[in-house]
Amino acid sequence: MTSVLTLSAYPLKTVRLSCGRCGRKAHYAREALVSRAGRTTALSVLRLRIAAGLHCKWAEQALNEDPTVGIEQCEMHYPDLMR
Repeated sequence: MTSVLTLSAYPLKTVRLSCGRCGRKAHYAREALVSRAGRTTALSVLRLRIAAGLHCKWAEQALNEDPTVGIEQCEMHYPDLMR
């Protein structure tokens, strides 16, 4: 069984995202995201939704399940979880 980290398990009150490829950045209050996306939303899916909302073509392709995705991918991540 694979464990998925959900939005409700995010350890901080502010959710920060940053892209290593294009430099896009975003930050949101965790509770605001919970009210919009739901507590059980997987962080892996949420990062793609947010990146697509910021007009990342790789995130948009991944969400649309484009078969060419895999060569170049969205690099949006949660820097606070990487520490």
